[in-house]
Amino acid sequence: MKYKKLTWFIIPLLLLLMMLTSAGLAYAQEVGVGINMGKISVDEPMMPGGSYKLPPVSIINTGQVTSDYAMGVSYHQDQKELQPPAGWFEFDPKTVTLEPGKSQPISITLHVSVKAKPGDYFAYLEAHPVAKEGNVAIGIAAAAKLYFTVKPANIFSAFANVVADFFKSRSPYSWVGLGVIVLIIVVFLFRRFVHLSLRVERKE
Repeated sequence: MKYKKLTWFIIPLLLLLMMLTSAGLAYAQEVGVGINMGKISVDEPMMPGGSYKLPPVSIINTGQVTSDYAMGVSYHQDQKELQPPAGWFEFDPKTVTLEPGKSQPISITLHVSVKAKPGDYFAYLEAHPVAKEGNVAIGIAAAAKLYFTVKPANIFSAFANVVADFFKSRSPYSWVGLGVIVLIIVVFLFRRFVHLSLRVERKE
């Protein structure tokens, strides 16, 4: 009797799993993703605290339906190189919607932390579909290999790089703001330490 009850429980469960698997396979056949390059190698060593523009990559919809895509970062399980955290990467735009056969270039900026360890780094820049509500999440992705090196630097040079990148990325407004601050300081010091005494004498 117990086996009969168990059978009535297992059979619907197996049918449900088969339906979900079939839906996932059908969705996988419709959705596809590609990327326009296989490797990005940065020859010039990077400095901690610096920001660097990487070559843009293009996401390609190789599937049969209009889909949403995003970029991410992944790693090789047994890689000998250091792993750059995902927080170092800035992708613009963050997500794209593409019709079948269409592509979209993605701008990539790498912000190296001031605390970055010196050495060789490796990561996969991965393009993948964004699962919509109601669809089965699937492991479809295309990736470009990224290689770069971070050279040793002390904390002072790292912060100097941060400041330099700040002014560079926000120019000319950053320089205007700096000029205003310097002018305010000069006026304050002038009024604080310089006293002008003007006296008018009547000549007879």
